[in-house]
Amino acid sequence: MHRRRHAAGELLVAQGAAPSELLRVRSGVVVLSAVDAEGEERVCCLRGPGAVLNAGALTGRSAAFRAEALTPVEVCLLPRERLEDAVRQEGPAGLRLAHLLLSEGRSWALGSLGGSGRKATSRVAALLLELDDLGVDSRGVQRRLLARVLAIRPETLSRSLRSLREAGAIDSVGAVVDSSRLRRLARD
Repeated sequence: MHRRRHAAGELLVAQGAAPSELLRVRSGVVVLSAVDAEGEERVCCLRGPGAVLNAGALTGRSAAFRAEALTPVEVCLLPRERLEDAVRQEGPAGLRLAHLLLSEGRSWALGSLGGSGRKATSRVAALLLELDDLGVDSRGVQRRLLARVLAIRPETLSRSLRSLREAGAIDSVGAVVDSSRLRRLARD
């Protein structure tokens, strides 16, 4: 297996591309999104260490999503040919591996950060909680990427962060200081 590093904001997987390799996230956070039939980009979820991307490398299906580094990311690469060999050589164990990979590939669509109709501040709170759960210090994430992930303007992100700070959920630099309060605000 080879390793590759990606800077924050860098594209790992292009939607519609034919995958030639399986990716496993070793470190960092990746945001998955997809452009729907109307041309709207929908941010679906975040994936952290251990996540498998490009499961279509096993079946030859094109990528149904776009994967972009939210933070600096390191991935392991497994070329399609080696993956196919491993599945063939392992028999039933290889089939279980293939099933696991395909399940992971489908599960990306189940998580959602957008939350249609939710207030921006609630969505920002939910994203900060998810980053915190993944062990990511949100202060190191570019604000423009956070705004893009949430499909809000940078000004809206700034106002939301100020509201969360005033509520005592985050500190002056954006670190989570009261996760229970932040969870309540994420539900509003």
